[in-house]
Amino acid sequence: MSITKLSQMGSTIPVSPSDLSKMVGIENVDIPKQEAETYDKYSNINKKDLRETFLNVAVENSTEGKYAKKFNNYVKFFKEKAKDKGIGIMMVGEHGTGKTYYSNCIWNELHKNNKVYKTTFGKYVRDIQDKFEEDKYLKLIKNSDLVILDDLGSEHIKSDEKGSWKKEVLFNLFQTIYENEICLIITTNLNEEKMKEFLEIKGSDKVYDRILERCVAFNFDWKSRRPKLYEKEFTELFGDD
Repeated sequence: MSITKLSQMGSTIPVSPSDLSKMVGIENVDIPKQEAETYDKYSNINKKDLRETFLNVAVENSTEGKYAKKFNNYVKFFKEKAKDKGIGIMMVGEHGTGKTYYSNCIWNELHKNNKVYKTTFGKYVRDIQDKFEEDKYLKLIKNSDLVILDDLGSEHIKSDEKGSWKKEVLFNLFQTIYENEICLIITTNLNEEKMKEFLEIKGSDKVYDRILERCVAFNFDWKSRRPKLYEKEFTELFGDD
């Protein structure tokens, strides 16, 4: 099934910020605080990520409203319906459409009571390369409840010896996620064809096929909203002349 078909399933459901406010505060299974904090320590988290929550969502179209409800539903039923079977999400679209924002919304709801590892493939490669600790990171992933890979495909993998090593790292990462039924959230700017090409290992699209087995894809097929993000602040600081 293609990404386009997956993204067009069902009807659009408008949602207001007040509706979203009622959805948050969802309880999830408790794990030792220290264990959850260990995953935060290894994750790629910045100041902006902490502000991106369902309470702060500003829905701009009915399709986005439908997606926001579905993502919140994923959080609500993560323990009962997603966690044990490795069910995940793939968000696809151009830059600035809110994919990372919604992955951060999910992370903010789940990371305190679940083992959530959030990173980019580029950061993951640098970490294991600098520390020579691929086995340690694969063990971390194997024991996680959810892995969030942001902006997958933005990394350039050359067709040389180092590129071959990165492909091996890529395969080991997804193999560990797949074999241990770890929930996975991916955000990417790549369309289906380019994603297959990026994930191709020795002429096989097995990795991509496995992602579609357990991840529902959502197309963010609207324009970037970044030019308007700080419109109010710009006006207050510099005026509207």
